[in-house]
Amino acid sequence: MTRFALMFAAGICLACIEDPTADAPLPDDTRHQDAGQLADAAHDVDVALDSGAAVTDMIVPDMMAPDVTTPDATVPATPRWSPEAMIQDSIVAAPLDVVCVDATDYLPAEVVDGQGWDFEWRVTEQPARAGTMMTERFQDPRRPRDTGIPDDVSTTRACMFVPSVGEYLIELGVRDRIAHATVVAAQVRVLAASPAGIHIELTWETPSDPDQTDGDGTDVDLHVRHPEGFQWALAPNDCYYANAAPDWGQPGPPGNPSLDIDDVNGAGPEHINLDTPEDTQVLGGHYIIGVDYYRAEDFARGGTWGPSTVTIRVFLDGALAYEGQREMLATHHFWEVAAIEWIDGVGRVIEINEYFGQVPDLP
Repeated sequence: MTRFALMFAAGICLACIEDPTADAPLPDDTRHQDAGQLADAAHDVDVALDSGAAVTDMIVPDMMAPDVTTPDATVPATPRWSPEAMIQDSIVAAPLDVVCVDATDYLPAEVVDGQGWDFEWRVTEQPARAGTMMTERFQDPRRPRDTGIPDDVSTTRACMFVPSVGEYLIELGVRDRIAHATVVAAQVRVLAASPAGIHIELTWETPSDPDQTDGDGTDVDLHVRHPEGFQWALAPNDCYYANAAPDWGQPGPPGNPSLDIDDVNGAGPEHINLDTPEDTQVLGGHYIIGVDYYRAEDFARGGTWGPSTVTIRVFLDGALAYEGQREMLATHHFWEVAAIEWIDGVGRVIEINEYFGQVPDLP
C-alpha cells in the first residue's frame, strides 16, 4: 500500500489540510488552530510510516473524535406537558354496568385540543376473575364482555364493562408522541356494589380454553330454587336460563328473582338477584343454589374442553356471605352449592357442597 493510501485509510486527507502559511486569510482563530492540528497529525503519520509503526496504533487528536455532546436521538426528550398533580376520582357502579371515562374531564384544553398526544386508558386493578379491559366500543351492547373493541388511544374516551362486585382502578396515561414519554394524569376508582337482598355470582375458568371471551367455549348455568320447589330445571320454582324472571311470591317485582345474563361461551359471569326475599321460616324451606355444567363439548375442534373450575359468591344485603369453588368435570355434572335462610329480614348461608354426575331430581 502506498503512503497516500495509508494516510487516507487512517482518516486523514493531506490534500484537505490548508497550508497555514498561505496568503488567503482564515475566518477565525479556530480555523488556524484546526489546520495546525491536522498538519501536526499528518506529520505524525509520516514519522510513523518512516519508522514502520502501524497507523492504527496512533492516537487521533480529540478534534477528530465524535462529538459526544450531541444528544442521542433515541433518548426521550422532556415531555412537553406534565400534570401538577395526579387527579383522583371515584365512580359508584353495579355489576354488569358499563362505565365510561373521558380524558377531557381531567386534562387542560391545550392538551386535549393539541396535536401529538395519546390517551391511554387502562385497568390496573380489578377483582380476581373479573378479566375486564378498557374498550373503545361494543359491537353488541347486550354482550359487552364478549364484543368489545380495544381502546383507541388516539381518542379521549374509553369504556369498561363491570362484570363483578368489587373495586376497579382505571388509570389515564398521557403519552407524548414526540418525547415518547407517558405520565399518569388521573386515576379513577370504580366501586361496584352488590344490590340489597340476595345477589349470587357465578364465574368459571376452563384451563384448556385459550380465549374465554370469544364465541366458542364452555357453558355453565346458575340455578336458584324457591323454598317451595323440589326439582331442578322446572318452572316456575327454578330460576335459570329457561326461566330467567319467574313470578314468585306476591304479585309484582318484590320477591321475584332475575337472571341477568346467560353466558354460553366461557368464564361468565352470571348473576341472579333477589331484591326482596321471602321469609323462609314462613315458607318452610330454604332458597337453594345449584350449578349445572351445561356443556363441556368443543364444537369447533371436536371432543370436549374438559374440566372447569367454578366459583360461586353470595352477597347478602351488599356483604360477601359465602365464596365456594369446585372443579366440575363433564357435561351435566351438577353442584348443589348452598342454601340461603332468610328470617325477619336477615340472611344466612348454609353450605351443602354436594356433587352429582347428572342433574338430580329431573322431572
